[in-house]
Amino acid sequence: MKRVAVLSLLFALFLTIGACGGDDEDQSASSGTTKTAENTETTGKTATPNTGKTLPEQQGQTLSPGKYVTDEFQPGFSFQLGEGWKSVGPEIPENVAIEGEGDSPSILGFSNPRQVFDSKKPAEQKEVPAPDTVDGWVAWYQQNPYLDVSDPKPVSISSATGVSLSTRVTSTPENYPQDCVDPCVPGFPLGNSAADFYLGDSYKTFVVEAGGETVIVSVAAPAEEFEKFLSKAQEVLDTVEWKATS
Repeated sequence: MKRVAVLSLLFALFLTIGACGGDDEDQSASSGTTKTAENTETTGKTATPNTGKTLPEQQGQTLSPGKYVTDEFQPGFSFQLGEGWKSVGPEIPENVAIEGEGDSPSILGFSNPRQVFDSKKPAEQKEVPAPDTVDGWVAWYQQNPYLDVSDPKPVSISSATGVSLSTRVTSTPENYPQDCVDPCVPGFPLGNSAADFYLGDSYKTFVVEAGGETVIVSVAAPAEEFEKFLSKAQEVLDTVEWKATS
C-alpha cells in the first residue's frame, strides 16, 4: 500500500499499522484508557450508532468535527472526530481509515481482511486465508521474521474485547513490493491495495472481536511522533460505538 495507508493502518497499520495501550504505552492516565479489575484496558462505550456523517471518498480532504458512521465496513460502527483529521480514501468492506493532519503520515485504521500474506515469508506475497480468531492474528504477527512484536495484553474497545500489540519493523526483505514508496514488509491485501509495515514507523494494534467479526484496529506513525498521535487516536477510540447485530 502507499505509505499513507500503512496499516491502514494501519496499523501500518497498520499500520500499520500499526491502537492504544500495552507495554510502555499502557499508561491509562495519559492515554485516556481505564483498567478493570482484570487489568484490561477499556476504551469507548457500548451503544447503538445513530445517524452521522459518512467519510468522503476523496483522499486528503479535511474532516470537520462531529459524528461519523460507516456504511460499508463490517461490522458497522460510529465514532466522533475533533479537529485535525483528514480522509485517506474511500471506505471499503475490508477497511476504513483516517489520517492525522500534518507533514508525516499518521494513520488510524480499522481492517477486516479476508486474505493475508503468509507472514513466515511475507516477501513472496502469497495470499492465504486471514486468521478468524484473535489468537490466530497474534500468531500471524509474531511469526513474521521482520517484525518485533510485544506480548499481547487484554484490551477492549467499547463492547469489543481482544488484545493489543506493539510492533516495529526490524528489517525489510530485499525484494519488497515495488509499489512501496520505501522499503517495507508486506502485510495483507485491502481491496486494490495492501497494508504494509515500514522501517522507522511505530505501530499499535488492537485485535478485537466485534459483531461476530475479528477486527484489526491499527495506529501507525513515525516513531518520533508516535506517542503524540497515539493520544490523539485514543480520543477517537474512546467514542467508538459498534452497531448492534441481530
